[in-house]
This record gives sequence, C-alpha cells and structure tokens, in this order.
Amino acid sequence: MVLKAQKAFTLMEIMVVAMIVSTLAVMALVSYTKTMNLAYVNDAVRQLTLIHGANQVYKIKRGEYWPNNGVPATVSDINTNLQLSLNNPQFSFSCAGSDGISWSCSMQYLSSPNFTVQVTQAPISSTNPQCTANCP
Repeated sequence: MVLKAQKAFTLMEIMVVAMIVSTLAVMALVSYTKTMNLAYVNDAVRQLTLIHGANQVYKIKRGEYWPNNGVPATVSDINTNLQLSLNNPQFSFSCAGSDGISWSCSMQYLSSPNFTVQVTQAPISSTNPQCTANCP
C-alpha cells in the first residue's frame, strides 16, 4: 500500500488570509459608515428644503412666515401648520421665529455623530440649508 502525501494549509497561510479578510472588512465598514452619515445629511437637507418651500406657500397665503409667535415648534407643529407629514424618528426637528419676517428650522441627528442641519428664510442655495455642527 502506497501512502499519498496529504496537502493542507499551514497555520501561517490561514493567519495571513484572516488578516487580509479582516482588513477588507474594516475598510468596508468605515466606508459604509461614512456613506450612511452623508445620506442622513442629504435626507435632512431635503426635508428642510421641503419645510422652506412649505413656509414660502404659508407666507403667500397668510402674509407672514411661520412660526411667528416666538415659541419653538416641534415636528407635530410643523406638520400641522405647514401641512406636511414629516416623520423621522432619527431626527429632532425644531423651528423658531417671532416676527413673521425671519425664521429658522433645524434638524439634529439623534445618533452619533449628532450633526445639525439648519435652514432659514433666505433663498435656497449651496449654504441654505447647511450642516452647521458635527458635520460628517
């Protein structure tokens, strides 16, 4: 009976493959996290642009911007007064204004990196709305 030599991977080869796979996994995770954070910023910018447009319609109908009472507004106030249906539990919404002429709304992402995006009554541009704190 003739014995054949068995072929197998050495421990060193297995360790090298494990290091390569784990390095690729870390790089993918970092890229994924960065992409997700940018997507959340873009989502906030789109929603604040929607609030801006709804507030322009509100001003046309009523002659002044909302909110105009000096009381900070929540997402339910925004939805009621601007006739929107915003619902994103990952963000905290807030709008403020007191004179019917100027206003601002902000959205804060509630998870890390806790960034804030803000819009004002100024025309929509590359700087309105914009990320103002902890921007990814």
